[in-house]
Amino acid sequence: MKRIFSSGWHVALTALIGTATIAASHWFLSSGLLQHALLAIGAVAVVFLPVGLLLLVVSSPNGGKTIAERVGATPLPADSLEPLRLAWNSDADPAWPAAETLASMSQTAYLSPVVAEPCLRALGFDHIETVVQGSMLGYVASQGDVTVVAFRGTDDIPGWFVDLDELAASTPYGDIHRGFYDAYQSLKPQITAVLAQSRPKHLWLTGHSLGGALALVCAYDLIENQQRAVDGVITLGQPMVACRQLAAYLDRLLCGRYAYFVNEADIVPRVPPPPYAHCGSLVWFTEDGIRLSRQGKPVLAAAADAAAPAQAKLLPPVDKEEFQRLKSGLRADLGKLDRLPKGSGTLWKDIPCFADHAVERYVDRVRGLFEKT
Repeated sequence: MKRIFSSGWHVALTALIGTATIAASHWFLSSGLLQHALLAIGAVAVVFLPVGLLLLVVSSPNGGKTIAERVGATPLPADSLEPLRLAWNSDADPAWPAAETLASMSQTAYLSPVVAEPCLRALGFDHIETVVQGSMLGYVASQGDVTVVAFRGTDDIPGWFVDLDELAASTPYGDIHRGFYDAYQSLKPQITAVLAQSRPKHLWLTGHSLGGALALVCAYDLIENQQRAVDGVITLGQPMVACRQLAAYLDRLLCGRYAYFVNEADIVPRVPPPPYAHCGSLVWFTEDGIRLSRQGKPVLAAAADAAAPAQAKLLPPVDKEEFQRLKSGLRADLGKLDRLPKGSGTLWKDIPCFADHAVERYVDRVRGLFEKT
């Protein structure tokens, strides 16, 4: 089992400072030197209290902690849909049974309807609607009072990455990525129509990569514009969707109901560059365990970066220069791949910065948190 790290050292140090202050004060008082005692207490407080507070803020556990990746530690219920009817908290440790079901559905979303529908029925859904517009596709799967909207990502990750821009559209609460927003708008009428018929008591949204971005935009639209309750949003390898002001608003809107998984060195969750920012609760699979950053709880930042969320310090986004360098390098790599003969077996997953982005790797890591049945 991997080591468990915590950021509790700052609490112990602050307590030690406080104890020393009390001890010094007691000695002076017992010596009858009241005036000196008061001066000493004031001096110690002036010197050490700001230090203790600074340690508490800078090293706040909300800025990120690492827990052991306890493989197979959590049992799964026999009914894959039952976890979708239960309360959950995205700020809790990440072995949510709902995550396994939604990860499976994010992978299934890449399949054609004729293959995906039997897979979704095997999970327990009895009504499946395909929503499609151009290259955008998703599945709205329902059973009783539960509905899940699972969005497909893109099969051409390097090409998508090279074409990814930084253009934003305005919302009443801040800017949103125009490309992701427009892609969701193309599917919105169909999704709205299906949900109007199913009227679910429990509604979940999920997706991998681009599909994760669409899931977050959909959550914002359903809650803010359609006044529809959403139980949860869980995404895999999702790029950033909102600029900082909107990201802060989404933290409040989806408090405790939104988590995004990141696998190892996957580059996709680190783009587009600032001012785009993540929101929600980060669950990052690393070599040292699972790193977590809680929703909407920032750590102390420098004045120039005061608006940056806690996730930006734990999972730093690429800057604009690095983003352009990555895109230029990918163009060269894609040119080499285009010259290879058809059927050579070379896939985008062979490109190092995308190796950890494969949906299969995400699903394996999420499933690894649960007991095999």
